[in-house]
Amino acid sequence: METEWHTLGKVQYQKWSLYAMDWASQNVVDLRDYLVACAPYGGPIALLRDVKKQLKVAGPDTSLSPHELLLFTACGQRLGAVNWAPFDTAREALVDMTWTDELRLLCVFTSGTCVTFGLTGDEETRFTLLPPASVDRIATFEAWGSGLVALTEKMALVQVLDVDSVRPKVSLLPDCGLSETNPPTCMAVLAPQFLKSIYPDVLLGTTNRSLVVVSKDGGRSGHEVTGVHCCTHFGCSHCTEWVVHGVVLARWDLDSTEHDDGQEDPYV
Repeated sequence: METEWHTLGKVQYQKWSLYAMDWASQNVVDLRDYLVACAPYGGPIALLRDVKKQLKVAGPDTSLSPHELLLFTACGQRLGAVNWAPFDTAREALVDMTWTDELRLLCVFTSGTCVTFGLTGDEETRFTLLPPASVDRIATFEAWGSGLVALTEKMALVQVLDVDSVRPKVSLLPDCGLSETNPPTCMAVLAPQFLKSIYPDVLLGTTNRSLVVVSKDGGRSGHEVTGVHCCTHFGCSHCTEWVVHGVVLARWDLDSTEHDDGQEDPYV
């Protein structure tokens, strides 16, 4: 196996090349040109070409190849494809995509439409996060294996706990007090399996230096820190926020009120 040494900040790490991916035959050359969703534990991979990058490189007058959602194994062998033309509209702009526990690819769109695809690209279910007459749009979402929580542009939180069911149940979370004057800067979710509840907890960093925790019982403010990105430990025992200064990490023990911030990230 070929190895290469790389530098990341002050750290040297070794990169091992185990095998070549087989998707070169599908003209997949640079993953930076794609939106990528990888299932955990060596599961399937979904690739969707980023049209904005393609137009920037090719130019507005260049005819583009048919837009497809490509599905591969972890080794890059093709499983299937989805014709993406029906979704290439401003109303149906893709927010992101993720894999569920039952290996369905869940695609969430700004209109609130959610579509799941099987491993070969067949559409399996379709549901919506917003009422039919709503003018609101989905801004972002965080998912776990069996559900998701979406944040709308009007600062509403929508949850789905059973995305793999035939008719997923959509419900609103309590008002967390967010507004245009105090918008969220980052978002993370504590999955229900790590809590003493069947419902998730949602962590929202805000511009007024608060970390808001939203649950079925309502929102509450906790630690003071201005975060740009937020993620939770796999066991949901700790939370890390990438602070607005750019070189600081704030680490929170979610089982207590203690935190550790002000430490420089050695990888920056």
